Amino acid sequence: LQGVDDLTRQAVHQVQHTLAASLDDPALALLGVHRYGRGVAVAIQLLGPDDLAGFLVQGNGHASHGGGIYASATVERGSDDEREIKRINEQAITRLGLMNGVTHIEFIKSAEDGRFYLLETAARVGGAHTAELVEAATGVNLWAEWANIEIDGANYRLPERRFDHGGLLMTLSKSEHPDMSPFSAPEVVFRSPEPWHAGMVLRSTSAARVRELMDDYGGILRRDFTAVLPAATKATH
Repeated sequence: LQGVDDLTRQAVHQVQHTLAASLDDPALALLGVHRYGRGVAVAIQLLGPDDLAGFLVQGNGHASHGGGIYASATVERGSDDEREIKRINEQAITRLGLMNGVTHIEFIKSAEDGRFYLLETAARVGGAHTAELVEAATGVNLWAEWANIEIDGANYRLPERRFDHGGLLMTLSKSEHPDMSPFSAPEVVFRSPEPWHAGMVLRSTSAARVRELMDDYGGILRRDFTAVLPAATKATH
């Protein structure tokens, strides 16, 4: 256990010891395990009177918090990943018991066995412009529809949605207000307004076009825009 004081470490070990002593299989006393992942999958569910709509995106993790590029895109439709994420996301929502609103559940795909593991869950709209990515690809504004569910109750109906493909790129920037003119493709539908950030949302009817632009624009961001924070000399939190 790294990054915790001796008292906390002793308390955790005591809990593990107590659990292990009361279980037939000591492995069931494991409180947590670190998984190296090939990426993070986010399942976003809009819940209301009926099972309304789900939106799936996959990314490389939140690299932008300490430097590097955060890249995320809609999951390939009809893929094995899509089917598995939908299955385990439905299990998670059922067990949490949430009936109305928005869920944002993250899973990490293990580099060891290729399986998805629960990373975190929340009854909220995702940050880092995930909502803008969903709206670009589907036309559904999660914030607005969440409010409409609360107002309309059993009479709520999901608006007509698109089934386009979307991509999101975000990074810390070397300048406070970066010049985003190099990113001029018509598929760019949103540019991040935050100071010291460079980012955009892409939309296309073609998944291949989204991947192409993310590769091209990701390279430009990495070469000309990205700011990387120096490594901390001690724990910050």
